[in-house]
Amino acid sequence: RQADRDDIAAKVAVCQALGMTTSALKGNGFTAYLPDMGAFRAGLEQIPEAGLAQWALHVEDAALVASLQEHGLRTTSEPPVYYAFISF
Repeated sequence: RQADRDDIAAKVAVCQALGMTTSALKGNGFTAYLPDMGAFRAGLEQIPEAGLAQWALHVEDAALVASLQEHGLRTTSEPPVYYAFISF
């Protein structure tokens, strides 16, 4: 939806304020976060600023990692600390 595209910068800023900077690829797994609600509320009140954190994709398949990195995407397979990764 257009409304989702219009406010994507604000959504990204809130996620980054909560330390949510890793995602997963459809069909490869998913990430699940349980943020502190006080931090979530504070994040919603922040205005997006320049210098936003770089995102990474959590991928454990070596061939997929190589392909994604060839396209300039940042990946990780490190054990998560602030999120759960469930592999398919």
